[in-house]
Amino acid sequence: MFNEIARKLKVERGLLAYHLGVLKGADPIALSVERESKTISHYALTKEGENLLQEILKTQASSNP
Repeated sequence: MFNEIARKLKVERGLLAYHLGVLKGADPIALSVERESKTISHYALTKEGENLLQEILKTQASSNP
């Protein structure tokens, strides 16, 4: 999933890793890792992240009449 996010955002993997680490440390996102034949990372919004996203969307909606 990490590489998919990097491709969709068109950012370098190092930059993405840095920013995901910052977000994970601040708690809006959580990371889970699966290890089978290869390592697969899954990122998801935490409850705090969901609340933050809702606030951002409300702010955007109110500023775009």
